[in-house]
Amino acid sequence: MTRPAYAIRAAGVGCGLAGLTFFGDLALHRVSPLLGRGYYPVAALVGIGFAVAAFGVRRVAVGARGWPRALGAAGAAFAALGALLWLAAFALLAVRPGARFTQKLTPGGSLLLALGMLALGAAVLGSRRASGWRRAAPLLVGAYFPLQLVLQLAFFLGGRDGVPGPRGELLGAWGLLWAWLGVGLATGPAGRPEGRAPA
Repeated sequence: MTRPAYAIRAAGVGCGLAGLTFFGDLALHRVSPLLGRGYYPVAALVGIGFAVAAFGVRRVAVGARGWPRALGAAGAAFAALGALLWLAAFALLAVRPGARFTQKLTPGGSLLLALGMLALGAAVLGSRRASGWRRAAPLLVGAYFPLQLVLQLAFFLGGRDGVPGPRGELLGAWGLLWAWLGVGLATGPAGRPEGRAPA
């Protein structure tokens, strides 16, 4: 197995763990009570895991030329910026936990992560370097966050953010999609063009 293939598989493992942690935290409400003040570094690692997954997806599409390559680079950059906003948010929340419902860094970071995954998903489709469900996974990860945000605003937040906040089950399900993407990266053909036999 080549070094890029190992990198893609490692990104998939990181993404899978981050996605399951995200789901366990927001949907099942198990992570924060278990970790206490240690929650904030773990939450920051989840953001890093998602950004690493984005770079893994970019490596899947990197062999393509033209617009898929450029779009993949842009998507990875957006995802990295989103992860940086998450890191800033959890550093802030570690100092000021009361800012949980007033800070806008985590929603902004999530939007950038979603935008990055939409761009990466389009790059993977254009590159034809993944097949089956793995081909659709990055686009679904990117599309889910804005779609659930519309539902949250329409039915649970009354058009505004604040206490009691968004429905954790709906937001936490995003973690399952990230974990699904991670499985695809960890077990897939790691950037081999469709229809070509492995070397």
